[in-house]
Amino acid sequence: MISIFDSADTTALFAIVALTHLTFAIPLSYIDIREHRLPNKLTLAITGAVTCTAAVTALMIPAVEKRVLGACAMAVIVGALVFVFALLSPGSIGMGDAKVTPATVVLAGLGGIPVLLGSLAWICGTGALAALWVLVRTRSTKARFAFGPIILSAPYGGLGLAILGLF
Repeated sequence: MISIFDSADTTALFAIVALTHLTFAIPLSYIDIREHRLPNKLTLAITGAVTCTAAVTALMIPAVEKRVLGACAMAVIVGALVFVFALLSPGSIGMGDAKVTPATVVLAGLGGIPVLLGSLAWICGTGALAALWVLVRTRSTKARFAFGPIILSAPYGGLGLAILGLF
């Protein structure tokens, strides 16, 4: 059991949902890096698959039910905020990025506070580094870069930061 999780049940929950998340996150990241877009079929599928996997796991392991409900509530709130931000400032974040955010928040929320805080730090840190790299490389503030892989990798980066004891 990873020491940042409360119990073997929460570790199992995170691992099961992470496998579902990765099934979609890897191809989505690949597509976003190559084409600078996140296809609707996959963005909607990742949210449905992650949410359903979390719900089914909660049914099988009743001890994690409150954690799943809390993670889903956070996903709805953060997803709505990111969606509104994408509508108000389309040059900042794309709609595909907004659509994959709830699934990522569910997974990060299932990891508990350390993984959630680590995920937020991961998005801010890697996003800033990626933007700086693009700025140095292109010498333009208008250049586009794939932000989807940063969002999709956040729970894993957050888990890594939590394991290192940074959160």
